[in-house]
Amino acid sequence: MNALLVMLAEKYPILGFVFLGLGALVILGQVYVSITPNQKDDAWFAKLESVMLVGSLLRALKSFAPIQRKEIDKK
Repeated sequence: MNALLVMLAEKYPILGFVFLGLGALVILGQVYVSITPNQKDDAWFAKLESVMLVGSLLRALKSFAPIQRKEIDKK
């Protein structure tokens, strides 16, 4: 999926900016969900990421984000 998005971004530069914006929104949404005290939204986001097509799209868009969230070990 990531290779397809990169190919599209190279062929159509405006899509690169769209993917950049969407990736930033995904990262910011993920950060917001993780800092809220409600565990319901954490479970919802984890369930969303586990869906095959949606999860792979979210991971691909995160790779385009100008900011990257550092993964922390939850113990």
